[in-house]
Amino acid sequence: MRGVFGIGLLLWIGPAPVRLPAQSQAPPAGPASPASGIVNRIESHWFTSQTQDQFRPLARQERTKVFVKDFINPYFYVVAGAAAGINQWFDFPEGWPQGAGGYGRRVGDYLARRSIQQTLVWGGEIALHEDNRYFRSGRSGVWARLKYAAASSVLARHDSGKRSISLSQLGGTAGAAFLSRAWQPPGNRSAGDGAASFGFALAGSAGWNVFLEFLPDLLGKKP
Repeated sequence: MRGVFGIGLLLWIGPAPVRLPAQSQAPPAGPASPASGIVNRIESHWFTSQTQDQFRPLARQERTKVFVKDFINPYFYVVAGAAAGINQWFDFPEGWPQGAGGYGRRVGDYLARRSIQQTLVWGGEIALHEDNRYFRSGRSGVWARLKYAAASSVLARHDSGKRSISLSQLGGTAGAAFLSRAWQPPGNRSAGDGAASFGFALAGSAGWNVFLEFLPDLLGKKP
């Protein structure tokens, strides 16, 4: 039970946020206090500030630029360290030791799993012309926004802007979940363990989208 809870917390920390190409970011409006200026800078640097009506398809070079930025994003490594610490606290997986050696394995596990997922998703996006970036709904009403955010974890936009099931996201997430069984300890290598990892990853993606959707509310801004 501790192991299941540990991996759930790991994945609920969420994926590394996708930063949109610089030319598509909306410029800040009007003068702001030093505190709000810092918040705006953090938000625009790490999180999308666009709504779905601002979607435009990315060229292949832009997709690759976003993909590369994900790997040099410091957040990616901060999350890896935090996730490893949570899993070490809950002794997940139990087959790995405590101490510096076990912590290093858990950091490596997160980095490897996320790297596989992001690479597979990137390749699928290019091949299928899918776009898995999250755009806020621009809707009103908590329930409507929750549904939109949760559904976005398994939906992708095509060049036309229409959304459908994201084969790249599902395939990349499943690929990482099952390929990572290769380096897990013996007690965590079954197909059932891979399926559980896949399910937690999708749940984590949905939770992260909900956070991004309501981030303006948390910061006292309009969505």
